[in-house]
Amino acid sequence: MVVVVAPPLLFKFPGQLVTEMDGHLLVAESGGRIVRIDPAAGTASVVTAVTSPFGLAIAPSGRLYFSDGNLLRQIDPAGVISTVATFPSDLGPLAVARNGDVYAMTAGRLYRLPGGTAPAEPYAGTGVEGDGGDGGPALAARISRPHGLAVTPDGALLISDTGNGRLRRVDPSTHVITSTATIGAPYGVAVGPDGLVYVSSITSDRVVRLDASGSVTPFATGLESPSSMTFDAAGVLYVTEGNTPRARIWRVGRDGTAAPLRRAASG
Repeated sequence: MVVVVAPPLLFKFPGQLVTEMDGHLLVAESGGRIVRIDPAAGTASVVTAVTSPFGLAIAPSGRLYFSDGNLLRQIDPAGVISTVATFPSDLGPLAVARNGDVYAMTAGRLYRLPGGTAPAEPYAGTGVEGDGGDGGPALAARISRPHGLAVTPDGALLISDTGNGRLRRVDPSTHVITSTATIGAPYGVAVGPDGLVYVSSITSDRVVRLDASGSVTPFATGLESPSSMTFDAAGVLYVTEGNTPRARIWRVGRDGTAAPLRRAASG
């Protein structure tokens, strides 16, 4: 008996990945689309075509925020698209806090939009790419080419500082920035349902986990250029591949076992 394995779902230059309340995934294809994925059915459909999306974040209200070049845009629950704010340079990753505040990153600065509305307030970084500033005010620190952003349950901001090879944290009360781990080429960052922090290393082909003490241990290995990440409600981790026009999305179980999402069987 010949077992036919369905081909993987493929995506063109995927950017950030998020999970909807119903378990569907949304991925920003930097080539110009936002795509909705049903991981159980193995299907994908285009939500909208835009110019240059990368960052995605879903607010508690269900509003979807996405970056489009140097614009922060939104899709409301009725499907209406509008521009929220314009930035001095292209936006990378986005994140939304439980209170609805939206965070958006450029190559050298993190901004906050209270309640998801303009104006955008500088929150961390000088706006000039570089390194330094740990232990001091976040606005005086330098950041380099961040590709991942997450908000912890206590409101801290986690920045995957790709250019500097570190995971950095901005304290929600003091606004002091610190480095919590050194990781080779960190990219995506996500807080798991277990409360631990997970970071993808795009050059090491693995996802690592930070325990409560800050120790870094491998979680999923053997991936290919793992990039953006998101957890679903069941604790399953989804990871995009890197900068390629035929990228897969990996499903990673709680034990770290990974397999690519595959297309629905035809016929």
